[in-house]
Amino acid sequence: MTIQFFDTDRPAIAGLAIRIADPAKDLETMVEISNAAAVADGGDHRTTVEQQRANILHPFGFDPARHLFVITVEGVIVAWLRLNLRDTVVGERVFGVYIMVSPAWRGRGIEAWLLRGAQRLTQVWDRESPHATGATATLLDAFCLKSNTARREALEAHGYTACRWIFLMTRPLDGNYPDFRLPEDLVVRPVTRSQFRQCFDFDTEAFRDHWGFAPPTEDDYLRRVNDPDIFPALFKVAFDREGRIAGQVMNFIDESENLACGRTRGYTEDISTRSDQRRRGVARALIVESLKMFQALGMTEAALHVDTENATGALSVYLDCGYTEHSTTVVYRRPLYDTPKESTQ
Repeated sequence: MTIQFFDTDRPAIAGLAIRIADPAKDLETMVEISNAAAVADGGDHRTTVEQQRANILHPFGFDPARHLFVITVEGVIVAWLRLNLRDTVVGERVFGVYIMVSPAWRGRGIEAWLLRGAQRLTQVWDRESPHATGATATLLDAFCLKSNTARREALEAHGYTACRWIFLMTRPLDGNYPDFRLPEDLVVRPVTRSQFRQCFDFDTEAFRDHWGFAPPTEDDYLRRVNDPDIFPALFKVAFDREGRIAGQVMNFIDESENLACGRTRGYTEDISTRSDQRRRGVARALIVESLKMFQALGMTEAALHVDTENATGALSVYLDCGYTEHSTTVVYRRPLYDTPKESTQ
């Protein structure tokens, strides 16, 4: 049982226990904890039972029966933990550590205990499922909002180091848009759900040279194509004269998140351009088309996420389109093993 890795270093909390999650009965409480944590941290994202159920039905690099846990006190769920594995195209092996603690139970040592147990578990996972060609680096990573000082201090105390910064950027849909237009040899055409695979594969190829990229699995595709918030009719896709995709913005509206947060926001995400079409203004033009569309649909704000060190200069593109930083998520990493020798034991 994977819970054995959490048997030591337990906080002195009466009735504290950890077990494998049972999605059928635990998922609603797990979602409540996630959303309460987002509110406490000033975060924008909200999730739903349906979204988390899709993550379990089509998991990304984890086995729900082995790598998804709930933490209870006297039988009541107070936190949950998910671990996942991805092997990047540059040879890195990265184990993701995703911890959600109810705000009422923070500051009692639960997160530090889970970080220690997660490291022990993933070390065994790594040795039992060796990298096909030998990893260039074997790492743990975790994300947290820059504003969450307590989470950042917990990660840093466990040897994690900040290595990347992800902006959530927003802009008003006020009709004041820059005049960016597509090159004359490209045209925007509507796409249908039957073309989602084509858009998904294009996005995969376009992001292949980006930091941290790991090839998606069929589960990744199925999770996306069955997402109730994904409507390809909202996508802005530019085609060249040969009928090939030159660039795209995979727009969506998260209706449940808008309702929970009392806003009308559209997301201009998964912005990608074919390598031979970069530096031609394709992304800028498709973003402006997207902004106009969202305004016509009654949205009042657009948002996107960007790696601030993106090598293709994405941040400057979004600044040119009127987006500004709204919040920052910090990516933390540390070596999986405390010493190189450990990895061979």
